[in-house]
Amino acid sequence: MLRSKHKKYSKKDIASSKQAISERRGAILVLVFCAIAAIRVLVFSAAFPFFGNVDEQAHFDLCLKYVRGIVPRGLYDYSPESARLIVLYGSPEYLRRIESGSRGSWPPIWSLPPDVQRLAMSVQLRSWLGEANHESTQPPVYYALAAAWWRLGEGIGLRGGRLLYWLRFMNVPIYALLVWFSYFFTKRFEAENRFLWLGVPCLLSFFPQDVFYTINNDVLSPLLFAVALYLLLELCMSADRHAAFYLLAGVAVATAFLVKFSNFAILAGFLIVLFLQVLRARRLGMLRRYLPRLIIMFLAAAIPVGLWLGRNYYVVGDLTGSGPKIRLLGWTPKEIAQIWNHPIFTPRGALYFCSDLMKTFWRGELVWMTERLASPVADAVYWVSSAIFITAMVISLLLLVRKQPARELQVDLFNLAMLGLSVGLLVGISVLYDFGECWYPSRENPYLTSGRLISGMLVPFVVFYLKGLDRLLTAMRLPQMRWPLLLIIVGIATVSEILLTIPVFGSAFNWYHLQ
Repeated sequence: MLRSKHKKYSKKDIASSKQAISERRGAILVLVFCAIAAIRVLVFSAAFPFFGNVDEQAHFDLCLKYVRGIVPRGLYDYSPESARLIVLYGSPEYLRRIESGSRGSWPPIWSLPPDVQRLAMSVQLRSWLGEANHESTQPPVYYALAAAWWRLGEGIGLRGGRLLYWLRFMNVPIYALLVWFSYFFTKRFEAENRFLWLGVPCLLSFFPQDVFYTINNDVLSPLLFAVALYLLLELCMSADRHAAFYLLAGVAVATAFLVKFSNFAILAGFLIVLFLQVLRARRLGMLRRYLPRLIIMFLAAAIPVGLWLGRNYYVVGDLTGSGPKIRLLGWTPKEIAQIWNHPIFTPRGALYFCSDLMKTFWRGELVWMTERLASPVADAVYWVSSAIFITAMVISLLLLVRKQPARELQVDLFNLAMLGLSVGLLVGISVLYDFGECWYPSRENPYLTSGRLISGMLVPFVVFYLKGLDRLLTAMRLPQMRWPLLLIIVGIATVSEILLTIPVFGSAFNWYHLQ
């Protein structure tokens, strides 16, 4: 008789197979989220005309300077080339209200007959030539990348307005990569929580932060900050890595910091990890083995950061290069006695700061026809849910500190430290300066609440936010409500964003109306 040769699978094999299939389906769903995110950023970036009210002209001018090989040694004026493009393709619809029926009196300059176009250009160019670009001394990473992207656009034949939008469209692959990396990040550090694996990329793919629809160095912060954070957390979990890994971690930290100095939390985290690694190696009697790798990591971060800071001090007399910008804006340092009089130290002031910061962190700061693109209902959902879920997460950390696995606790505490340091930076700037005649922040409203400035915290924030939601509903014995509640939040954000931007899509100045 012939024996059956069919292999018998154990329950363990079947469970492993089901898990592999589930993970494969999850990865496919994340790719769908990446596609949704890319399409959303592309569609809205094309809808908003140039130039947005969040310093887009200044960032564009600096990008163009890098294209021409110019790295400013101070506050340089807008270049004639960028001033021409700003005037030719700029829309007045952000900061001016156009009454119904008067649209015909606001045609794009590029659509006018050549002789009328030249006249209009000559009048408006005067207001830009000789104007100092207050963003001239920003760190170089974003602008160097943007310059390469611009050159690529020129190489494929793009010119004029389409080349301008091409520069904005660099945000599309950046954001899609961010969504994908958030899945990679969460799956690595939240291995037991499948809700977070998909929930984090899901929320990010619909996150309504409008800075991603403009030319701005804040766009690059979330991705590079998350990569640097991932590498540092990997070292916290296991120090036994190849020297190349330490080198990569140092380079990643330097790159994230040199996108924007408000990413300083990652530099602080780097120093904390370095210190803890030295202590651990010394305690285990392995300092001689690990010290060369730690030195490599330190130098990989310190050399590029040190070179840029040293260059700033040499050319403008200020390590960060922000001194000229601060003087231009009219900010002056407060005396120590004046700091404690700031309204942020009152319950009302603290509530205003936190709520406004959460609102702008979620939906951004763009305006249209002088009105903020914001919904009171959506704003309430953003900041109230953030307050509840983040608080729930912090409380759960305190209650479960001895029950939580050491590695998971380490990751949570590190993420919390990054969030705290980032928010602390904005608090520090708010209280340390007298803002003089500056319109924002101002003496009357002395709060720096621009969430985009700490956009590097996007992935850690969303992880913390959804983990707080998860733990709160689990404590309430309602874990089945995690996805319905998340989808409601996503739905509110999406519907609000669409309704608020309907007028923007009708602008005669945007991509969809370019000739």
